[in-house]
Amino acid sequence: MKTEEDLDVIVLGGDCQSDKTISKENSMQVRRVINNLTRAAFAENKAKNVLWITGNHDYEVANFDDVPKPFNAGDFYRFPMKDDVGELSFDDLFYEEVDNGGMGTETLLAAFHYRLCGMDFIVLNCGKNFWKSAWDYTYSPESAQWVKEKLDEIYADDPNRTVFFCVHVPFPDSNSLNAGKGMVNGDAYRILKQAFCEHPNLIMIYGHDHGKDGAYIREKTSQRVTRYDVNGNVISTTDDTHVDGAFLPSDNGEFPALSLQMKICSTQDGTYLGWGTYNMSTVAEPRTCEVIRAAGQNTYAIKMNGTMPANRTGSYVYSSSGGRFSGNEATLKIYIYKVEDASDTQYKLTRDVTPESGGHYVIVGQNAKNTATYYALTNEHYGDDSESQRLLGLQITNLTNGEPLPTITLSKSTLARAVWEFQSDATTAFDKSFSIRSKQDNTYLGWGEYNLSTVAEPAACNIIQSNEANVYFLKMHGPVPAAEVGEYVFSSSGGRFSGNPATAKTYIYKVTAEAGEQLTLTRNIVPGLGGTYMFVTQNSKDQSTYYALTNEHYGDGANTQRLVGKQITTLGTDGLPAVTLNVNAADYATCLWTLEAPAKPEESEGSFFSAFMGSMRYYYNSIDTGDPTDSPKIVQALMVYVYPDRVVLSMKNYNQ
Repeated sequence: MKTEEDLDVIVLGGDCQSDKTISKENSMQVRRVINNLTRAAFAENKAKNVLWITGNHDYEVANFDDVPKPFNAGDFYRFPMKDDVGELSFDDLFYEEVDNGGMGTETLLAAFHYRLCGMDFIVLNCGKNFWKSAWDYTYSPESAQWVKEKLDEIYADDPNRTVFFCVHVPFPDSNSLNAGKGMVNGDAYRILKQAFCEHPNLIMIYGHDHGKDGAYIREKTSQRVTRYDVNGNVISTTDDTHVDGAFLPSDNGEFPALSLQMKICSTQDGTYLGWGTYNMSTVAEPRTCEVIRAAGQNTYAIKMNGTMPANRTGSYVYSSSGGRFSGNEATLKIYIYKVEDASDTQYKLTRDVTPESGGHYVIVGQNAKNTATYYALTNEHYGDDSESQRLLGLQITNLTNGEPLPTITLSKSTLARAVWEFQSDATTAFDKSFSIRSKQDNTYLGWGEYNLSTVAEPAACNIIQSNEANVYFLKMHGPVPAAEVGEYVFSSSGGRFSGNPATAKTYIYKVTAEAGEQLTLTRNIVPGLGGTYMFVTQNSKDQSTYYALTNEHYGDGANTQRLVGKQITTLGTDGLPAVTLNVNAADYATCLWTLEAPAKPEESEGSFFSAFMGSMRYYYNSIDTGDPTDSPKIVQALMVYVYPDRVVLSMKNYNQ
């Protein structure tokens, strides 16, 4: 970091030591080693501003989750912060007393406030509940109230200040957070959320969650960034002022080089771009393509992988005679447009985007025979053999200066055959926010008065890919209605669905064909906007049974008492729900859902957001093998760049 950054502040997210009782001498030595290393990361003429957060495991080294503890292993203020960063006034420190058994009471620094480099940093330490047990993720209401009052004081002085709230254990609805790793939904949780909702310029950065694949960034920093509305509900990570890009253009606006491994699936018929008998075609099974962008350009080349037919000499997608698409050794200029609803009848197409898994796109290629014409790739075959004779192009006439317009609006019916879903072919975790709407009655999956229910207004839910292939979790956003209810959609007694702190294996089926009253649904699909889906979840009581989520309520009052499940009895030889289900549409009408853009209230400008700060130690993941403390392959640190007009978050890799 010293060579790559010009550091002003370092925040250490907690758990500098853990999982073993050690002597005070050893604990202090650990602290001195970390202090020396972090001080050395600053330029020689810079202040050594290192903020230490006390994590849930930091206290336990003094006496592994027992009271009394002979020393305070999480007292990082007296050493080294007081010397390095500066002594704080009484008004910027909040202490609380904790019972220490036969040793009387111990005084813990629960929260503190520094003003550094023109910005405010409020730190909430793991306090008296964590002192007793590293597994009690409960902050005291008193410390949360002190944070609230300090925020009120800061913003009353200047409503436009940038404030960083630094904490170890985050809110339980944080994006990609492992199940059960969030702070307990109690008084402190509610005080903090309400306080943050009232202040527009707060950025919460947290640690703690550094186990399993979902914890580390796979593709984009936004995987671990969570955006909240003014009511404390999770909304899309991005809005008009919060831009989520796979890259930041350089100062001269150039685009960086890019290579993505993608499966390209027709949203109309569920077939994939691939090789037919003689040429490019669509095929039933997924095939992989490489989506390539050269540095400094905003156009692409698409290269098809796999064994080419014998008569083909090249694998690049190519538009030639009559706008038909084939495989060729030469590349041609391709524009990728993102597809979004403009109205009930029209799509809005936006160019110069970076494609991502689950997005819907139109692929527009410059014609090789007439470079002033452009064609969109469709799923329609040209020739006698449906899997051999190239694909037809749909001419795009919306041009300016000899190239397609940056934004195009076209009829949905016209464009239907040219819309493709990009599906990642890497081992990349899928974690996206949607509003899930019942196809039957247009209600949304959401929270009722007491539990999971359907509601009239759109609510947000994250669909998260697990570490197991083709298995997902559904995680509802917003404050849960009761302390014992968790955010994950869960199938329990009688197949009924509720909210639970534990995850439940969910298989996602997409309607891929309709014939009269019969529907064909196919699983192992990457979900995306606009499709019709069924969610089939493994039952927690009998793990050999599976239930589809319906919009029907269980109990006396609608919107209060959980949702009914419909048992799926068509199982494969592996005991899992069959890959393909053929069902009667009327029988399964309550089980069909559509995915829409996540709910985003108009007043969301007044919200805050949070971000994971990375870790020096990840474990239980698919990249590290053996003991990750020996030589961890995954080391990440969140870089926060503060400019006069924006704050940029960028997770950086310092190892594989």
